Amino acid sequence: MNLRLLPIGLLLTLCNTSLVYARDSLAVASHSAQSTKTQSQHNIDSLAITAPDMDGAKVACERTIEGTAVLPSGAHLWILAHRTDGFEDVWWPQNEARVDPVTRIWKVNVTFGGIQDIGKEFEIAATIVDETQHMQLRNHRKDALKTGKWLPIDMPIVLRPPVIRRVMKASHDGCS
Repeated sequence: MNLRLLPIGLLLTLCNTSLVYARDSLAVASHSAQSTKTQSQHNIDSLAITAPDMDGAKVACERTIEGTAVLPSGAHLWILAHRTDGFEDVWWPQNEARVDPVTRIWKVNVTFGGIQDIGKEFEIAATIVDETQHMQLRNHRKDALKTGKWLPIDMPIVLRPPVIRRVMKASHDGCS
């Protein structure tokens, strides 16, 4: 058998070229995997209440509640509130929160009961719901606006556990 031996310089060049190709292929694959991971992280729903930024914040009659959200396709963000003592099982829908598609920020005005509720703790719930629950919440709020009867409801069926912020009603300033 007649084997031709390659010059050592050519053999080293071929080996080096193969190693560079393998390294570059791994770098491209790694970058592609990281890009996919980052994209899917942005597609995962997320929800936060940023203002007030901590439990125990003092509120008056009304307050703008703010947060950030990334919602799954077809989902809606609703803000609900209730007093914690004696009203734990029912909620008052406040409004749907419109999430800015660029900043992901949302804002909703929340009303914290009447003058008799000064000194009481309230919970604010940011909830993600499907289209069916959204329509029920929207219709409930629309009826309340028309009739002036703001009746509580059960917590709607949610797509993920609500984000809760506890606040203390310190005054009834700003309301009649």
